[in-house]
Amino acid sequence: KTFFVPLINEALEVVKWFQSHGMAQKILEPYMMQDPTLKQVLVLILPAILLSLVAGGVAPFMTFVIGEVFNSFAEFAVITDASAADKANLRREIALSALELLGLGLGALALSSATSSLWIWAGERNTMLIRKRTYASVAAREMSWYDTRIGSEDSVQSAKGNDGPVGAGGLS
Repeated sequence: KTFFVPLINEALEVVKWFQSHGMAQKILEPYMMQDPTLKQVLVLILPAILLSLVAGGVAPFMTFVIGEVFNSFAEFAVITDASAADKANLRREIALSALELLGLGLGALALSSATSSLWIWAGERNTMLIRKRTYASVAAREMSWYDTRIGSEDSVQSAKGNDGPVGAGGLS
């Protein structure tokens, strides 16, 4: 527990630095969607969908490879007098299947990582767009709107009936 406290404090300092320095914001600004175009959406969403489909096909193919392993064992088991060549053939088939499974496992890891990254990236871009639009809407309002509209008797009532306004945004 004491190990993580300084680590968390350092991480918070990094976050505060990024939030307070305009240079970091200028570096990151081109990567944020200002107004999403069809091209930007397709660059993120289409590859994510395609990678999801390919990643979904890895597990059934793994099942196929394991089936081949069982088939190799079953074919070897029916041989009454197995020769050295039969044993070597079994070892070769099992070794190839093991390498296929290793490749499929590494491929599944890479595909799932890429798929997750693309979906997260698309979600973060959409969230950033929503936040910017919300901020622009809130920042564009006159100060008098906050003084007269939030908590006015027409919009927000207290929880105990029609006793009048309860404060900013209905919070008390």
